Amino acid sequence: PIESFSAVWEPIDVQAQIWEAQKHDAWVAQRREELVPDSPWTIIDGLLNYRDQLYVPGGPLRGLILSQCHDNPVAGHFGLFKTLNLVSHTFWWPRAQHDVQAYVTYCIQYSQAKSATGAPPCLLQPLPRPKDPGGLFSMDFLMDLPPSSGFMTVFVVVDMLTKVAHFILCHGLQSARATCCMFIQQVFRLHGLSYRIMSDRESQFTARFWQGLMKMLDVKICLSSAHHPQTDSGTEKVIGIFEQYLRCYINQQ
Repeated sequence: PIESFSAVWEPIDVQAQIWEAQKHDAWVAQRREELVPDSPWTIIDGLLNYRDQLYVPGGPLRGLILSQCHDNPVAGHFGLFKTLNLVSHTFWWPRAQHDVQAYVTYCIQYSQAKSATGAPPCLLQPLPRPKDPGGLFSMDFLMDLPPSSGFMTVFVVVDMLTKVAHFILCHGLQSARATCCMFIQQVFRLHGLSYRIMSDRESQFTARFWQGLMKMLDVKICLSSAHHPQTDSGTEKVIGIFEQYLRCYINQQ
């Protein structure tokens, strides 16, 4: 299971650290002596595991794992459930959920960066659920970001069934022709042609070129109501999560 953690772990040998901690832990020694068939406790590669999760003895190593599962740029400074899922995928210790909750609650950077997720009170009229992956895409532009290598805009495309999101970097606001090229190169070639596309009323999506191409491809265009971003709340939520991620790691200077 340790390989699955390598995506977020910095270049330190966590397996060696756990082995060293278990070697000097009296509670681990007792569990090793009491192993019986069909027990949830097993020895894998010389390490004590609980239901195929590495047991982490008490001490600073638990805090280090929490830091890597929450603070690391790949982890993303997300909330309780995503952090807990990342921890529990590989590691186990008693009251791990309590420790994760406390760590996330007292993380100042997460508290300052997280987006408000509550919807305004209103009569909700949900959009029809797409039947197939890639059948309905929603798209929007996230603009006016701090420049990085010349990029300051992100073209966001979301599959409304699977919630798979594409974040395509752009050099400023794009024309309708450039938007079509990005969609074909980055989305269409991976998922195939959708039967509906939902967007706001930006000039790229109301231009004749975009409208004509979608009509030729037999793709229905669904434009959101003016001044009502809640129409495309799924994409707005994805953009909010992406902005929260950027706020945690952006250079404030």
